[in-house]
This record gives sequence, structure tokens and C-alpha cells, in this order.
Amino acid sequence: MRIRVVAAEDAKPIARASVNVSAYVGSRERKANYTVDDQGECAAVLPSSNLQALRIRCQAEGRVPMTVRWDSVTFASLLQEFTFPMEVGTTIGGVIRNEDGEPIGRAGKEFAVAEMEGGRSDEPQDLGTLDVEMYKYLKVGDTAPAFEVPTLDGRTLKLADLRGKYVLLDFWATWCGPCRGETPHLKSAYEKFGKDPRFVIVSLSLDAEQKEPRDYAKKEPMDWPQGFLGDWSKAKLPNEYGVRGIPAIFLIGPDGKIIAKDLRGPAILSAVEKALGDGGTTTRPAD
Repeated sequence: MRIRVVAAEDAKPIARASVNVSAYVGSRERKANYTVDDQGECAAVLPSSNLQALRIRCQAEGRVPMTVRWDSVTFASLLQEFTFPMEVGTTIGGVIRNEDGEPIGRAGKEFAVAEMEGGRSDEPQDLGTLDVEMYKYLKVGDTAPAFEVPTLDGRTLKLADLRGKYVLLDFWATWCGPCRGETPHLKSAYEKFGKDPRFVIVSLSLDAEQKEPRDYAKKEPMDWPQGFLGDWSKAKLPNEYGVRGIPAIFLIGPDGKIIAKDLRGPAILSAVEKALGDGGTTTRPAD
């Protein structure tokens, strides 16, 4: 795949920009880093088969970083060449770490630098307020943060309305290959316990638009409640749950407290079986 990086205002090549490519094959993420040449171009090598999702991020000095994502639905029409039109501007901030080097928060702000006479000025520029977001770390036994989010079918979903049930909570996105890799395990739990009135699965999408998760949930199918949080960079709820990466899957007890976290693969069904007992139904609930 040929990648070109150009200025949004005049389409001229931007040299020496960095390009980070994440290709998701099955449950594995393959990363590669490139630097474009003086013509603003580089060639990215993609897996030849089983490509489930693709994410490309581009960064260049004096330009606002840009990220694009594709899921498998669009790979058939994926162009052999993609152009990044980068806007003038930059970001400040980054990860905040404690004295042991552990991440404890983040701060960031995107801004554009106004054109200056002569091309430079030593006058300070007011960038406004830099918001600092401190990370939260939930552990087993902590109360799950409340939420109220829209669903993909136009309703409202509240965690409070599920009090008294075991809630399998799944943070995910269609562009995340490992998330898609967990779908069969979520479906196994749903097939076995979907009729149990004590149990419910809730998936919360971090896709930028609703169409991708709606289409994916219909295709699979994923017949449990599908909430929508929107673009991860703007969503607040993941931080409330201490989510640093997805998939992030929690099991919440009837009392609203977390009884298991970081569930993956067969451990998903095992945790639900332990909570509800090994019994269950193998028939999915009727629509």
C-alpha cells in the first residue's frame, strides 16, 4: 500500500513524516513504523491474508496528527494508495507518570498556530486550558462506575437498570482485531446463559461512527444490548473503568461490584459459569 502525506492547504508533499501501521490478523496485532521520503511517500507492507482491521497514524512536525481506520467490510475496496491531508497545527501534552514510571494520567490539547508576519514571532500564544485526565485503576471488589449511554437501536442503556443481575461488560471496537477475536467467546456465554434472567451482556463500542458496530453486530449476530460510546479519544467512560487497551471485559456482580476483569478467551465463559453455576441453556433467546 502506497501512503502519501501532503499539506491540507496546498497538497504539497510533507517530507520526513512518520507513519505507524497496525494490522490486525486474527487476535494478533502486527505493527510497523515508516518514515516518508522527500516526496512525502512510503510503501507499507500489509499481510496478504486474514486481515481483519487496519489502523494508520501519521505524525509530522507542525501538523495535527491524523489517524484512519478500516474494518474488514471495506478491505475489498481499499485503495492501493492513500493520501493523508494534514492540517497545520500540533498537539501538546502526553502521558503523566509517577516516580516509578507508571502511567497515572494524560493531558493533551490540539491547536493551530496562526500565520505570523515574517514567519516567526517570539510573542507567547495563549493556548487556553490544558485538561489533565488522571487514570483510574479499578480492582476486583470496587463498585463499577455508573453509566448512561445510547444504544445502536436508539434507546438508552443505564447500568443502574441492571442492578440485581450479573453484567458481562465489554469495551470494544470493530477496528480492533483482538476485540473481534473475542466475539466467539462472548457468543458462547450468551448461548449458554442468555435466557438466564440473572445475566446480561453489554457491549460498548468505541467506534467513531455507529454504522460499523451496527453492521458487525447484525452480521455476527450479537443479539445482546449494544451501547455506543463513540471515538475512544473523546469517550470518558473507558477511563472511569481504567481501560488502557481493548478488548476490556469485566464481570459485574448483582451488587454492582466488579467480580472479574481483564477476561479473555475461554476465561470469559469460565467466569460466568463460576458466578451463575455450570448450568445454563444452550438455546439463544428468541428475538
